[in-house]
Amino acid sequence: MRVNGIFWRSLFFGEVKFGESHQAISKLVGVKLGAANDSSEFQTSVAQGRVDAPGHELDGQTKRIISAGMRNEWGSLVSYFEYAVSTLNDEEEARTRAGYITLGYYLGDTLPHVTYAGFDQKSGWGQKSVAVGVKHMLNPTTALKLEWQRISPQDNPEPGAEMAAGLFAEDPGKERVNAFSFAIDVVF
Repeated sequence: MRVNGIFWRSLFFGEVKFGESHQAISKLVGVKLGAANDSSEFQTSVAQGRVDAPGHELDGQTKRIISAGMRNEWGSLVSYFEYAVSTLNDEEEARTRAGYITLGYYLGDTLPHVTYAGFDQKSGWGQKSVAVGVKHMLNPTTALKLEWQRISPQDNPEPGAEMAAGLFAEDPGKERVNAFSFAIDVVF
């Protein structure tokens, strides 16, 4: 709920399913708080749910996620930041930290930007990346995006894990991976 456009809070509950698998986070409940003014916005949230992963050792464990994010605009300069920590039944090896920071500068309808992102799990699994991109607004509802990422995945120490290295399902066999993307975003 927004109060005078400056502060809001919301409660949420439900379930998050993971693709085609039968895995989910159920009995999810959380709270989100935020504050904003003309040039900045801050949000934080806390959520907890039960892991539903039939046949997996994680089944029935409690997942907790705490996150915070910020958006700032100073004239043509923009920045975005988000950081999150997740835990699983307070098992130290499963503690995961993730975040990113983006800096950009509007040149009319074009936004060149750079992003540093990463996540790491106490077990040693993780990934870091640097991305350089450009977003061009064709009109108020359509944007073209072009981006290059340099990704440094870390091997997952858990044998047979769904993600072999970083966020790659199969080990890319390289210490660094280049990824190029092009997208057209349309809002209806």
